[in-house]
Amino acid sequence: MSNTVKYFQLAQEVSKRIGWLTEVIYTQWQVETAHFTSNNFKKNNNIAGQTWYSGLPISMRGTARPKSEGGYYIKYDDPVQGYVDFILSNPRYSKVKTFKTADEQFKAIADAGWAADPNYADLLISVNNANIKNGLYKKIMQIESNPYKGILKKGSRGVRVKKVQEKIGVKVDGIFGILTEKAVKEFQSKNGLVVDGIVGVKTWSKLFNPSNI
Repeated sequence: MSNTVKYFQLAQEVSKRIGWLTEVIYTQWQVETAHFTSNNFKKNNNIAGQTWYSGLPISMRGTARPKSEGGYYIKYDDPVQGYVDFILSNPRYSKVKTFKTADEQFKAIADAGWAADPNYADLLISVNNANIKNGLYKKIMQIESNPYKGILKKGSRGVRVKKVQEKIGVKVDGIFGILTEKAVKEFQSKNGLVVDGIVGVKTWSKLFNPSNI
């Protein structure tokens, strides 16, 4: 599972706990971790750039923030739990969930002082709009609605066979026959997969996650 899908699903769970929209949480994580690649994220398990302060245990003091900002990042055992705890323990973010749209929540987060950057809200909005324009959320939902549940091959039957048949453009009857096998092989050949006519995890992923997000 890619980081994109993994952390979007985690954001969905966090949304239920703090009341912020999933795309708001996920977008903030994207921005603060440079798409889950930043040193702060890797070294401190810090998913949203939270700053350590003297009221926290010294064991939670992570690596230094950029010199222009000063201070230290918070170091967490679990980045997601740390994010949830940080928000729920800071009353200044309590109003964010009262706003109904992503843009409003982004502005509320910025207004509450999450970042020193005066353009923080605009940055979050811009990244979220790019996600929407690129169809990122739709792709993730497609993957979630079509999870891999084991191989399909000649002789297989059922709803999952129908999903494959819809994708490869053959008669949709739920029966994995000769024509379906042939079409699967053609799909595999065109997409650099092992040509065996069997829909395993790699072929399934390519069918329902063509962009490998």
